[in-house]
Amino acid sequence: MVRISSIWKIILPQNRRSAIKLIEPLNNIFDQLSKLKLLRFLIRTEAELSGREIGRAVNMSHVIANRSLQNLSQHGLVKMRKAGRSILYSLNKDNILLNDLLFPLFLKEKRLLQSVTRTILSPISDPKPVSMTLFGSQIEGKRARPDSDFDILCIIPDETNLNKFKQDISHSEAHIEKEYGNRLSLLIMKKSEFLRRKKKNDSLILNIEEQNILLFGKHLREIR
Repeated sequence: MVRISSIWKIILPQNRRSAIKLIEPLNNIFDQLSKLKLLRFLIRTEAELSGREIGRAVNMSHVIANRSLQNLSQHGLVKMRKAGRSILYSLNKDNILLNDLLFPLFLKEKRLLQSVTRTILSPISDPKPVSMTLFGSQIEGKRARPDSDFDILCIIPDETNLNKFKQDISHSEAHIEKEYGNRLSLLIMKKSEFLRRKKKNDSLILNIEEQNILLFGKHLREIR
């Protein structure tokens, strides 16, 4: 049986220092998808966890997670700390690449959904939709492709003029395709229709309710 002290020496050889490459350092950060996923998780959560815990959170084997985290540590982006029999990983917040490049990059990535939402809502006058949710292949992991439509369920108040709403929102469709390159595929229905279809266990409505990302308004299960 290998003692934990021996494992620690293997992972962190004596005299190894964390440092960055000055010329094109991002090559070493973005050369593997695993590193990108791990950095995104650590930046968004600011957690200090074991490789196994982080791997589980991003749906990655702990072997790949540990190997990638150790590599990120060698480049100065991640700190490693021994805690009992575990090795904990966290961001090195003093690292210049994190502060000047990666934090702003991941923040802008996170705000993409907000940008899409603003573009859709901008030409719409009051009353605003009750709810807007993103569903379909854009949020279904391996099914998602860069050219997948933005499938959005848009539930509007019963008093809204449906024809006027469709006319207003058509301006958003052109802007979305121009700015993002994707087609905006809208499923628009009034609140009463949504509740009626939900009560009848409409398969489409139930599937959307099961897996969606809220963009605006109420969560689907909150609509009464």
